[in-house]
Order: sequence, then C-alpha cells, then structure tokens
Amino acid sequence: MSSTSYGLLCKELYAQFIGEFQRSHEEAHRFAIEGTAESILDHNTLIRFFECLHPTHSSNLTQFALNGEILASRVKDKKLQKFIAILLFSTFEIGPAHQFTNKLLITESLEAESCSLPTNRLFLTELFEEEITPDQFLSKQAIFCPVMIVKGMEVPVQSLEQQRLPFIEEKLRGNGSFATVYAVKIAKGHFYDTGMNMSNKEPVELARRDFIISDSDSLEAQENHEIMRVILSLAKHENIVRSLGSIIVGSSTYSLLMPLAICDLEDYMTEHHKDKANTPQERLAVIKNARGLAGGLGFLHTQMRTREGDELVCYHMDLKPANILVYQNGNSNSRDYIWKISDFGMSRIKVRQRGQSEVRVRGFRNWFARRVKAEPQNMSAAPATMNHRFEGTYLPPESMASFPTMTTRSDVWSLGCVISVVFTFLEEGSDGLEKYSGRRSDYRKSNGYDRFFVHDKHMSSAKVHHPAVKDWHTELINKAMDRSRLEGSAVQSTLRFLEDEVFQEQKNRCYAQAVEDNLKKTCKLYDDVIVDPGEPGERLSPLDFVLENTGLHRFFSRKDEPHLSSEVKKQFLEVTDPFKGCEISPDGSVVAFWTDNTILIYTSESFLGSKDPKMRPAATWVLKNQLESRMLKSIALMEDYLVASTSGSFQYYLFGLQDGNTPSSSLENYKLNDRPDLPEIARLAISPDGATVAFALRGDEKNLFGALYYARRTSPKNCKKLDLNSLDRPTTDIVHMAFQSDDDLYWVMRPDSSLSAHSYGITLFHLSLKTDMSNSLIIESQDVDHTSNVGLFTTFSPCYPDLNTCIVVTREKKVHIQSLSRQNKMTSFQTDIKDYRVLRIMVSQKYGKILAVGRPQASHKMLLLELKWSQKESQKSRGKGVVHVEELTSLPGLVSEYAFKERLCETDEESIVLIASLTADPHRAMYRINVKPWLDPECKE
Repeated sequence: MSSTSYGLLCKELYAQFIGEFQRSHEEAHRFAIEGTAESILDHNTLIRFFECLHPTHSSNLTQFALNGEILASRVKDKKLQKFIAILLFSTFEIGPAHQFTNKLLITESLEAESCSLPTNRLFLTELFEEEITPDQFLSKQAIFCPVMIVKGMEVPVQSLEQQRLPFIEEKLRGNGSFATVYAVKIAKGHFYDTGMNMSNKEPVELARRDFIISDSDSLEAQENHEIMRVILSLAKHENIVRSLGSIIVGSSTYSLLMPLAICDLEDYMTEHHKDKANTPQERLAVIKNARGLAGGLGFLHTQMRTREGDELVCYHMDLKPANILVYQNGNSNSRDYIWKISDFGMSRIKVRQRGQSEVRVRGFRNWFARRVKAEPQNMSAAPATMNHRFEGTYLPPESMASFPTMTTRSDVWSLGCVISVVFTFLEEGSDGLEKYSGRRSDYRKSNGYDRFFVHDKHMSSAKVHHPAVKDWHTELINKAMDRSRLEGSAVQSTLRFLEDEVFQEQKNRCYAQAVEDNLKKTCKLYDDVIVDPGEPGERLSPLDFVLENTGLHRFFSRKDEPHLSSEVKKQFLEVTDPFKGCEISPDGSVVAFWTDNTILIYTSESFLGSKDPKMRPAATWVLKNQLESRMLKSIALMEDYLVASTSGSFQYYLFGLQDGNTPSSSLENYKLNDRPDLPEIARLAISPDGATVAFALRGDEKNLFGALYYARRTSPKNCKKLDLNSLDRPTTDIVHMAFQSDDDLYWVMRPDSSLSAHSYGITLFHLSLKTDMSNSLIIESQDVDHTSNVGLFTTFSPCYPDLNTCIVVTREKKVHIQSLSRQNKMTSFQTDIKDYRVLRIMVSQKYGKILAVGRPQASHKMLLLELKWSQKESQKSRGKGVVHVEELTSLPGLVSEYAFKERLCETDEESIVLIASLTADPHRAMYRINVKPWLDPECKE
C-alpha cells in the first residue's frame, strides 16, 4: 500500500517539476531554476513524502522517536531538497528513497555535506548499494544543478552532463573566425552580483561569446588563460566592452559574457541606418563615437596595468566595424549611442613586469581554435570586407610581409580605415560603402583586392598610397564644402590627417592618441558648424560651372520652369529627432514616421484640419526602456493596421488603428508577437486588407541566406515558411518588398556586385499566396560601374491591372517595362529618359498613367513629372521606345539628396500624391499634391 501511494506521489511531483522547468520541451536543455526544489518540496509535501515511506501503522521511526514532521525539518536544515528532487524525478522506486532516509536523516550515518551537488558515482553507489539508481540519478542531476553565473568571475563547469547552463533563451547573433556569438537570457536567480550581494530578480539579457579551446593543458595555454582574466578585469574604459563574467566548460569551451549590444557597427551602417546623416548634429554624434574608439584603442595600447604594476600592451589585431559594438548610451533619445571595441586581445599581449626591461609577448590564437565555417555556394553572400581575396580589408600593409611585424601602429591603420568608412557613411549612407569598396577593388593596380593600400601583382610588396582612397576623400570633402565651407574644413581636417599620418609606412605612422586628438579638433569645428553653418552652396554640374564662370548662363537659362501649382500644399513637421523611415497608408489617411525607438502617427487632419504651419503628431509610441538592446527595424502600414519589427530576433508589434468602425490614431491597441526560435526580421510587408504580414528573415545556421515567412493577422504566431525553390542570395540584399494586392507579394534584390558574380543585375520576384506560383525577372547591366555615384537599382512598380508586368528604373535614367510571366516574355520595353533623372515612379490604378518624382539633368531641385512612352515600330528598334517627360509642378525645398517617401493615393473622390521629406529642419515637411487635374481628362480646373 505504501509503495502504491509513494508511486502516485512521485508522479504528482514529477508533473509539478516538468511544469516549473525552463525550456521544458527541450530535453537536452531543460533545467530547474534556483529555488524550484525548495518551492515544490515545501514542509507539508515533505511530510507527505515521509508518511508514504513510513506509514504510521508500520513505521519503524518509533524507536528513534522520529516522525514526518521531524524528518521534514531535518531536510530543510541540511538543505537536501534538491537531492530529494533529483531522486524523485529520476526513479519512482521506493527502495532508494528508504536508503536515502535511513542513512542521511534517521541514523545520520552519512554527513549531509557528502550530498553536495553535482555528486559522483562513487558516493551514489555507496548510498544506494546498487548500480541502477546511480545511473538514473546521474542522468537527471544536471537538470537541478544549473550554473550560477557570478558577475566579474570565471565559473568552472566540469561538464554539461553534470550541470546545465542557465539560459532560458539562446539566439545566434554572429560567427567570427574564433568565436560564435549568442544573445542569451539568463534565468532569474542565476546571475549573482557580489557587489550588490544579490541575484537577478528578473531574466537578464546578455551576449555570450563562445571560443573553442585548442589546448588547455599546456603551460602556455594556462598562462594565456590567466592573462585573459587579467585583461578582462582591467579594461575599464567606456569604449571597451567589459566582461560581466565567464564560463569555462571542461577543457573545450570558454564563454565570455558581456552586455548585449543593439548591433555591431557594420550592421548599424548597412542594415539599421541605410540613409546618410542629414544634420550636423547627427554627424557630430557619430564623429564623437569615432573619437571614443580612438580613446579606447589608446587605452589598450598604453594604459593597461596589473594590480602589481606590470605594464600590459594589448594588440587588437582585428579592428573592423564587425568588431565594434553599438550600445544605447543610457539615454532614451534616438541615436544616442556609444561604440565599444570588442574581441580585443585575441592576437597578442605584451607583458613588462615592474622593474624589468624584458618584454614577453603572448598570443591567444594558440589557445583558441579557429572556427571552420561553411562557405556559401554563392560567394555573393560573403561579407563586403572579404571580396575575392578572403583577407581583411582593414589589415595594414605589414600584414602582407613574409614575416609580419605587427605593433600597436598596426591597430592604428585599421582604426584609420574604420574612420574613413564612417565618414563615407555620414555622407553617402550604406550605398556609399559599397561604392567606396568598389572604387578600392576596381583600381587598376589593386588586382581586385579591397584594401586601403596597393600591392604589386605578385603580392611581394605593398605601397601604402592608394589613389582611389585619396580621390574618394576629395569627393567627400567637396560634398561637405557644398553644404558649408566650415563643415568642409572639418571633414578635410580628418580625412587629410588619415592620409598624412595614418596611411603611412609602419614606422612613420602615428599613435592612437594622435588620432583621438585630431577627432577632438574636428568635433570642435562641428560645434561651430551647428552654431553657424554659413551659407549652403549648390553643387554645379561641369556644364553649369562653365556657364556660370563665363556669363553664358544668362543665354541658357531654363524657360520652362514649372510654376508652383495651387494644388501643392506643404507643411513642416514639429519634431527634433532624426527620422529613420516613413510609411504612408494607401488612401493617405495615415502617415507613420519612426526613429530608432519612437513611432509618430500623423493623420489627414494633421495637414488638413489645422492652419498651423507645423504638423503635430496625432499619436506617439515609444519602445519600452527595458528593450534597450533592440531598436525599431521596419514598419509596414495600412489604413487599419501598423506592423513594426525590432532588431535582435523575430519580434513585431501589430497595432490596430480602428476603434470599432471609426479610424483611430491611437497606438495603445497593440499585440507583441515573438518567436525566439526564428532569426531577426530584415524586412516586412502587410497586405492591403491587413490580413497577411510577410517577413524576410535574416540568415542563420539553419538557413544561410535567410527565409521568407508569412502570418495571418488572426493567428500571428502561426508563421508559415514560403516554399521557394531556393534563396541563392541573402535576404539582407532585398531592397524593396511590398504587397500590390491582398495575395500578390513582390520583392527586389539589390545587384550582386561581387567579383565572383556571373552577372550584374536586378532580380525581381512575384509570388501569389493564393496559387503559390512564383515568377522572377532579371534585368541585367552591361557593367559594374563603381565610378558612378548612382546605383543600378532606382525604383520599381508593377503595372495595373497586369500585376505581372513591372516598371523598373535603373541608374535614374533608363526605364524598363517587362513581364515576369513565363508565358509572356514578348512584353519588353526599355529606353533612356533624356534630360531628366527619375528617382520614384507611381502608377495610377484608376487612370493607367505614370507619375514620377525626379529632377532635370543639371539640377538637384525636385519636380513632379508625368512619364509617357511610345513604342518604336521599326524592326531594328524592337523592344525600344521613347519616353516623353512632362513637368507638372515643382516641389520647393525638396532636393534629390534628401531621403523621402512618396505615395499616390486614389479614392473615388480624389487622387493625391503625398511626399514626406525625412531630412532635417528646416526642410522636414509633408507635401500634398492634388494630381486629379493632371490624371483625369474630364476634370476641369
């Protein structure tokens, strides 16, 4: 009878444990957090446990004057709840429980300390006096023995068969040559802060960097291990990532824990902020971050000291944007970030003991094994810093020597490369980074290698002078000069300094301190620019320059300047933070702007119902402060719904913009949907009826290039993967993704400009969710023109009503009209757009006409245009035609260099074009243009 009741109690407690486990459905990772055993095996439950073992009518406790109450108290005093929990969870047999009770609690022939966990087979065999129970016990004890991470300390773990890691979530963030990085969430109660003398009360998000140890038994490895611990404890600089602790698992894995960054600098510039900085304030903030990097590098080089006074000189040896992490700077303001150097010390460290002149050099690469990464079949997926040559873009010339002599000045070269790229990003955005890379690798003496120096064909020597770098710097300086002579001087002071002091032979190269000092001066110049930028200048084309300086411009002035139509209304936006993006609903009733952490909603009443020249948002929503390791990534908008994704992992917010049947501008009604098992959302789109949301997910270990998913609004967490044949390009290369009907999804891939690419062109895809049929179209270019400041892809729109036919504009000057249908390859039309540059196109569903936002060839001032074409009838001209451009109205204050968003909105009553300028004051504005008089032949003025 007692055996039966004991078995029932075991089953009951087993179910309770399963319900409390973290990651309970993952048998290899499930664990019980600290306090679980004590919570379930409370005093009353323990009394039940002992009553099942020793029923009152047959109890053998009488002779010892014991009962269940006393035994329960002894368990609590000796802290044996966790041991009993493992025993109950591993076997329902009553015999082992009797053995445990008799030896530990009744006769106390064994000390409680002998039950310390994790325990070993020798003790368990002695306790249970047989072999089966020890096997069962050892197979389950790790579940109840999760690691306790101690802040700032190294925690040894003998093996994961004895203990579990306390991570309730693990998400791959990136792979490096030596480490794999995960975003992890530590369970509550398993991150102990010795300074605060307390454990975390809520889960904590951190980054974990895993290294594979190559040889932990050698004397050198042990010394390197000790140096690593010293470095991590001494690197106390705000621009250096600090370790929050570490775990060493057996002799195989070393894991560093550090604050979780929003992203690295490479992703920040290429994924999270593709547009260039629009204001001197934004540019100054980024330059200050670059100055901080120089200060952090100088600290590693000159200011590291052990407690004993030994001098440490840390060589980074791998400084590049991917190893610079971006963190929120403790401020809720958008784009207030701090950059921190990570992965430092992985190459070499100099140690000079106090009072001695001898210097010892240690290298960590002998301790950590290089990871063997599976390369994608399509080499276009390789990072921009690894084109063709598989050697780092940011490495100095001395790295090419047969016997390279690397010093702290080698890090300074890499820092200079990073700063040059950062100034490119400020002026050109993410597109500029690709163009700059192309200029370096396409230079005739670079042999296709993307570096900041030029080497000979046999790679036997290297010249530090790279003409393409200097020419590019000149272009950046000129563009800054066009805005303000003072700002041009600020940019020039840094870029020429890089050429004169950094991009030199190793012996003539400056130190990190000199770079920091130069950037401090540049920051001071930018302070003056903000106070008084001076008169902005407009860049002139070569022809205009000649005309202006010869006085001939009076004879060639434009006579057909479009007048500002009375149909154009313009209002400015009252907001100070820089916008990251904008979306406009199809009917134009809602406009959403967003920054890194804030969404602002404007309604039609914002610019129709008020005479105030400043538009004020109808609603504002801010990403929660505790999610400081995330930022808003993408937004899609319909009349009734808004979808916003965040960085880090698969997470998106679905906002309802309807209050019953009434439109609502409130952002209070939303649902958070997340799938920790899926990667970060790179792009998203929502169908016109708001019923379907499509996601392009970034690549991970399972899907190297990423994947496309979709979910219905009614079941947002039930995401389905789109069944495509293959994705041979990473989803981060998608430059446009949108629904054109409730079931028709389109996306456009950026041109593949890698040297291994067989062709250079734009790939368009169309997928019908109704039929699961997909079509694709490649518009090829004849060359890879990195000398052009304009990329190949410009804009795209499907035609109406034939959604299989697309209009694509390339290089702002050529229009292509082609069909994606395999059955209709005859529909093909392409021609140059003479005298104009077209930046956006909009196709009217009601009237079948094409509107465009563009500019005359020799001007940066923007116009609203109508495009008309006629097919040439001659046999020789088949597939070609002529595009006629009609100027409708000017868009005062909008220039081609500004980021903007456009939308043609058509209802039964009106046809309007909305244009939102994302640039800074005083040009941040909304344009509302009534285009019905131009589209509808029956509409009278």
